Amino acid sequence: MKPPIVYLDTSFFIGLIEDESGRRADCKEVLKYERSENSKFYTSLLTINEFLVKTYNEYRGHPDCDEKVEKVINSIRDIAQTYALNDEVMKESARLMSVYGYTLKMANPPLPRDRKFRWDSLHMATAQILKADRVYSFDNPWNHFPKDELKYIDKIVCPAKPPQSSLTFNQ
Repeated sequence: MKPPIVYLDTSFFIGLIEDESGRRADCKEVLKYERSENSKFYTSLLTINEFLVKTYNEYRGHPDCDEKVEKVINSIRDIAQTYALNDEVMKESARLMSVYGYTLKMANPPLPRDRKFRWDSLHMATAQILKADRVYSFDNPWNHFPKDELKYIDKIVCPAKPPQSSLTFNQ
């Protein structure tokens, strides 16, 4: 049996690494659960890009900026394998952006569509191409996107939380 493929988007890493909104504990539990399932973790190169903007903003001009950048890259790659943005991902992302525009009930959606969704569409497209068994995220578009358009993703867990079956109860 092949190991489950798990996709972690940028919001998951923000919760894990920066503890945004106190999400670190849930993220660690997700990783613990998925490791027990021998899952294979992926994220997009976009995740590294999104993280590095903040790192450069914070440390630009500091003598240890390059060191901080490498630390961010390594912290992400220590958890997940990065998947490149390639032609397949770009085509799927464009298709998803088109679906998104029509889902908003726009008869003729303006180009280039919602710029904020552009990043989410790249994550969704990457998870689609990977045929992810599970996707973990805290980003709202995952919950509102038509599931029939994400037919190669088995399960989206948003907000990212470990399965409830991992909880034990006192009797």
